[in-house]
Amino acid sequence: MPGADADITVINPNAQEVLSKKNLKSACDYCTYEGMKVQCAIDSVFSRGELIVKNNEFLGEKGRGQFIFRKPPF
Repeated sequence: MPGADADITVINPNAQEVLSKKNLKSACDYCTYEGMKVQCAIDSVFSRGELIVKNNEFLGEKGRGQFIFRKPPF
């Protein structure tokens, strides 16, 4: 669709990771998935064509996001 932006997350299906507050970026002071082992890891994230996350490090500009209000489909 012309004018539509896409955010893309590239996942490494061969990686193993143990989830924790340390490796999950959140403003929350706890992680409900603490200690859970997963069979994949996020390699990189692209937003509006720009690489914003690589190797679990945020590379984008702070505040670049835009909240989009949703309306019910009916």
